[in-house]
Amino acid sequence: MLLRLGAPVLLLVLSTSAATYKPYDLNDYCGSTITLTSDELAGVLKFDSAPARSCTVNVTVDILSYETYAIYFNVKYLSLYQSKVNIYESYTTTSGSRLFKLVKQLPGGDVYSSFSPTSVAQLLSSYQSKVTLSIEFIRSSPNFTWNSRSFRLDYNVLRGQSRSDNIYCTALSGYMHKDLYCETGDRVNCPNAYTSTIDVGNYAFWKNQGTSGTYGSSCRASPVSSYSPDIDTFTIVGAIIGSVFSLTILVVIAQLICRHQRGRSLHRHVQGVAVPMHSAASGPTTSVGPYVVGQPNYPVQPQPYPQNFVGAPPTYAEVQASTAAGPDTGAMPDASKY
Repeated sequence: MLLRLGAPVLLLVLSTSAATYKPYDLNDYCGSTITLTSDELAGVLKFDSAPARSCTVNVTVDILSYETYAIYFNVKYLSLYQSKVNIYESYTTTSGSRLFKLVKQLPGGDVYSSFSPTSVAQLLSSYQSKVTLSIEFIRSSPNFTWNSRSFRLDYNVLRGQSRSDNIYCTALSGYMHKDLYCETGDRVNCPNAYTSTIDVGNYAFWKNQGTSGTYGSSCRASPVSSYSPDIDTFTIVGAIIGSVFSLTILVVIAQLICRHQRGRSLHRHVQGVAVPMHSAASGPTTSVGPYVVGQPNYPVQPQPYPQNFVGAPPTYAEVQASTAAGPDTGAMPDASKY
């Protein structure tokens, strides 16, 4: 029973959102391109481990040529020590050539951030039929500690045209899937405001999404995602600690209840102990005149009636004396003798 109670506790800690987010380890795509399709309109871009060398990854959206798209990044974690990340956007000129422009610089060292929601910086690309952002990791420190909060980008793709299952995000001037807008966890898909800047510091103060958003009435109550990118090592450890603590409390309560029930059972047993009763007449009996004298199983001292009580029966000594005097003649004893 305790395990069944503990499982919902762990599930409640880990459930955070309505959408499905696909994670990408950028180490697997160094020097190559991640192409986002209509089934991958939101996800996570991160380095699961420190890159062994400098690395550049292209992220492109190429779905329908007659529609326009934009990529939105919320820089959720940034702790690069002496390394840094630059992000470039490609443009197609009227002559057909492609140019790359530096649109975001993410330096190492200490940075300011927002904690509710978690955000270090934001980036929104331009709306194009084929948009591409290049993430360049520049490694300058040979040895440094790396964890799940060293670098992470939460991305989602916006459309320039409306669809029946889309909701408009005012700050980003585009449409996103309903499940992305109805996000309830610690993830920014539609910020309350967006300001374009090449440096860090334009982090998201608030979100305009979920049931409290402008179009929150379109969201289902308390949705649950099939995967949440917010489940990192720290969250899992916290969930495990919380579950163990809850199970410990349940075990202690169960032990107290068991002890209380055992105490009540023992108390009832002591009150109901049967004490064997030995009858004084359970042994063989001897007839003496009109009286029956029992042979007790253990010595019992006779308690004579008071002599001043009229009509009291003879005492034990008197009966013994009468028996020794002779056989029973059938005559009643003379009451005047007693």
